[in-house]
Amino acid sequence: KAVSGVAPVMVAEGWSKNEAVLDGARCVLLFMDGGDKHSFLEPSRWAKMQSLAKAGTGFVLLHQGVDCKPERADDFKAMFGAAFLGDIGCRGHWDMDLKPVGTHPVLRGVNPFAAPGDGWLYNLHFAEKDKGFAPLLVGQVPEKSRSNADAKQHAGRDEVIGWAHQRAGGGRGFGFTGADLHVSWSYES
Repeated sequence: KAVSGVAPVMVAEGWSKNEAVLDGARCVLLFMDGGDKHSFLEPSRWAKMQSLAKAGTGFVLLHQGVDCKPERADDFKAMFGAAFLGDIGCRGHWDMDLKPVGTHPVLRGVNPFAAPGDGWLYNLHFAEKDKGFAPLLVGQVPEKSRSNADAKQHAGRDEVIGWAHQRAGGGRGFGFTGADLHVSWSYES
């Protein structure tokens, strides 16, 4: 269904050959692999991302897009609300039951749901709650997936899989580490 005033533009296979498609963007959805595969970390592209953030552009970060190099972790937390780093972060594929937490407006109409076999990143570095961070979706992970000392200290804890972030200088973000499987896009919640 078309939404009045919304003109979506899709860029596939990395960064747009015509960077002007980002000019004036109100929101940029980044659905990608992370780490060394990020298409926007090259210096001039990163500068474009920072200029979008300063202009108040919203960001939606899906799948492994939150996976970053340590030197970018503070920037990712400030822009997107979270950063996955191998120091404490864990990843894997398993069935997960997700439940909404809190009363954030983004959760309107979201009910608990199951996401079988999807891929997840958790035990992330998050922006501080008093600096605009809000957990949205949590769930239990298999204890055997806790692959490092920090994660093992939190046995039994619901892990944050989805979050919202209000940037101090304006602009918002939403992150969700799932959506590895195409079927994940079909879950109404």
